[in-house]
Amino acid sequence: AGQSAHSACALCLGRFSHDVNFCASPTLWNGDKAYCSRDRDGYLIPPNGAQLCLKWQLPRPCTSNSHPQRHLCS
Repeated sequence: AGQSAHSACALCLGRFSHDVNFCASPTLWNGDKAYCSRDRDGYLIPPNGAQLCLKWQLPRPCTSNSHPQRHLCS
C-alpha cells in the first residue's frame, strides 16, 4: 500500500507510518512549522493555549464538560 493508505496525523499531517497518538513533531511532514503542539499530558494545544478537542469530526458529538463548547476546527 502506498503512503495514502494511512490517515493523516492530526499534528504533523503526515501519512507515513508512525504512532499518531504520540506524535510530537514541531514540524509538518513538509518541514513547515506545525500549528499545534502537545502538552505534557499529550493533548494537542493550538497557539492560543486552549485544549483542542478532536471529537468534533465524529458522528457522535463531544459531550465533555471539561472544555468550552466551541471546538477549534481545521
